[in-house]
Amino acid sequence: MLAGSCTTLAAASLGLSYGTSAATASRHGGSLTTVTIGVAAPAAEMTLPFLAQKEGYFRKLGINAVVTMVPASTILSAISGGTIDFAVNGAPQPEIGVSQGAPIRWIALWSARPSLRIVVDGNIKTWKDLEGKSFGVSSPGSLSEILTERALEEHGVNPSLVKFDFLGGPPPTLAAFVSGEISADIFSPPVWLEEVKKVPGAHALYDLATGPAWPNAGLVAYMPWATAHRRVTDRVLQALSEALTTYKKHSPVAISEIEAIVPGLDHQLAKDAWSESLPILSSSMVPTRADEAPVKAQLDKTYPKLAAVPASGFFDLSFLKGAGLMKS
Repeated sequence: MLAGSCTTLAAASLGLSYGTSAATASRHGGSLTTVTIGVAAPAAEMTLPFLAQKEGYFRKLGINAVVTMVPASTILSAISGGTIDFAVNGAPQPEIGVSQGAPIRWIALWSARPSLRIVVDGNIKTWKDLEGKSFGVSSPGSLSEILTERALEEHGVNPSLVKFDFLGGPPPTLAAFVSGEISADIFSPPVWLEEVKKVPGAHALYDLATGPAWPNAGLVAYMPWATAHRRVTDRVLQALSEALTTYKKHSPVAISEIEAIVPGLDHQLAKDAWSESLPILSSSMVPTRADEAPVKAQLDKTYPKLAAVPASGFFDLSFLKGAGLMKS
């Protein structure tokens, strides 16, 4: 069941929660099995659990999925401690958790390229202009911090010359950028599109999708729960696979979910966010050693325990096989 602490986390983020009563009858008979899924960011490619819930894909498989937004700054502790059963997240938090002994693994990956943009105010024209400026990210060791550091290094800027402000998640970071408290941040669509619309002169300095690959969106499981409920976990993956197909092929359904994760979002921005997300979606949900290679290349030096874990040690493919979503 979803603990009260996780509900509080969701409220601190966007307050978005989808779910039905655990006692509701399944179309196949019997009561539904409740699973809890936390979503780390209001990114277009992370809306699959919300879409699967709304379209009834979980329900028809006998699942009552309670899907909530959980801030990126706390989702690792939530999934590592079993407060939630599954997390939709991006690297490197799952890898850091595994290296620290957390009983979690990637069990699916549907985006192996980041959709993030580095967004800057009108005073910043070049990468060197970021030196000495405040840059908003969610938390230390988060996807936003690690990929920002990598992008800075790739463009000749020492990350130590940039002031990182750890703001916890999208709402406070967006507010800080709009108010001028920070000069730059890093977001996926639709949030970065909204920033550019709200702040005159703001623009995307860099599209990370044009750079190296990176595990960007997939499902992380709390393994004690997943292994104890293997058939349910398989069905969760089947529902998400159906949601991925719907997301790609039926734009009105996908766009509606993008609008839901950012209340008040302009419809055209939601359409743009959906269009931008399509090129980064994978053809399957199977994580690979190659997907983990850039994470290890970036983090092995700063996280010695992570270096000791082979790339295959971060994921478990048995659930996708059980779900019939990959060959044995």
